[in-house]
Amino acid sequence: MASGPPVRPFWLAAASPPAAGAALPAHAEVAVLGAGIAGCLAALVLAHAGARVVVLDERHPGQGATGRSAGFLIRGTADHPARVAASLGDEGTLALWQYTVASLDALIALVDQDGLACGLRRTGGLVLALDADEARDLEASAALVGRVGSRGEVWSAGDVARRTGFAGFTAGWFRPDDAMLDPARLCAALAIAAERAGACLVTGVRVLQVDDTRQGPLSVHTERGVMGADRVLLAVNAALPRLDPRFAGVVTPVRAQMHVTAPDPNGPSLRWPVYAHHGYEYWRQEPGGELLFGGCRWAEPAAERGVIDDASVSETVHTAQRDFVRRHLPAFAPLAPTARWTGIMAYTPDGLPLVGAVPGRDRRWVCAGWNGHGLALAPRSAALVSDVMLGRRPLTDLPAMFAPARFTTIPSS
Repeated sequence: MASGPPVRPFWLAAASPPAAGAALPAHAEVAVLGAGIAGCLAALVLAHAGARVVVLDERHPGQGATGRSAGFLIRGTADHPARVAASLGDEGTLALWQYTVASLDALIALVDQDGLACGLRRTGGLVLALDADEARDLEASAALVGRVGSRGEVWSAGDVARRTGFAGFTAGWFRPDDAMLDPARLCAALAIAAERAGACLVTGVRVLQVDDTRQGPLSVHTERGVMGADRVLLAVNAALPRLDPRFAGVVTPVRAQMHVTAPDPNGPSLRWPVYAHHGYEYWRQEPGGELLFGGCRWAEPAAERGVIDDASVSETVHTAQRDFVRRHLPAFAPLAPTARWTGIMAYTPDGLPLVGAVPGRDRRWVCAGWNGHGLALAPRSAALVSDVMLGRRPLTDLPAMFAPARFTTIPSS
């Protein structure tokens, strides 16, 4: 039993829950399973295209991993591009970087165009290195993405200390195009926009299985009954193996943990979202002065892998987080934690998502496996896979590096 601050997700505590979901329809042209960032965006795209789309989730929009995240809009993936290049090569890494640039640009444009109230702040972002090797990774990464015109500025250890007051970092990489927002409010706003466009949102319903082995419509079995669907989009992220056991060896759930402090009596002093230590630690400060800090799952790695429980916290991880704040963020150390929470990420063996048709199941599609970086990867992925499902784009428009078929452990039947 947790003995520290209460377990209460920061974003979800502030969000107003939407009205109860609609009744389960008899049939959908597209059934979107999951109302996180990917599912809500896909529903919006599908509805705008005129499809009869139904979104099913046992929670309200954004109450899963999306609304428990840090809300960072940062280009690239969780680790530095120079390290990603070890497996993808320079050109593959730059293609992936550009994909997230286009994804985030599209999301921000949508927020602006539709006036989505989600606390968007375009302040730039800061990535920090903890040792000499990581400092070299930062420098190499900034040079690599500079080849495609991405702006940025590499800071020395002295620059970091002088500009932030942080201690013990060996280098920094400031990226002026990064941003942050309230992820729960974003999902709620996207869900409302999708409903206005004609989507049907059914919340509080647990999907039990999808049967696509017979002729005719697929059968989506839920606790409220069975719904027919022409196609199904699995946007459930870490829950993917439960609905399609063939992904059990591909998707690994990993629990992430965060905490929030009391407001700084001196007011906010940190303008940027900060990523450090290859993405293992991350933090931001709210306009009210609260510090949101996440990471340190390395303190109990075996206990955090394979976990699907997001209602509990690890005292070991919380202690490691507070120690990190004391060592490296001395100005924030006096601020007492007031709440903490967890969220479940979905990791794949190669660190890339699963976007496309499930092998051997041309009516079953997947848009999941974000490796802790869904806000950057999901917007473009959800839009592309939706258009491909409806025949508005060719299958080749989906990135081959995201194809579910790349994992030979997924049998076709």
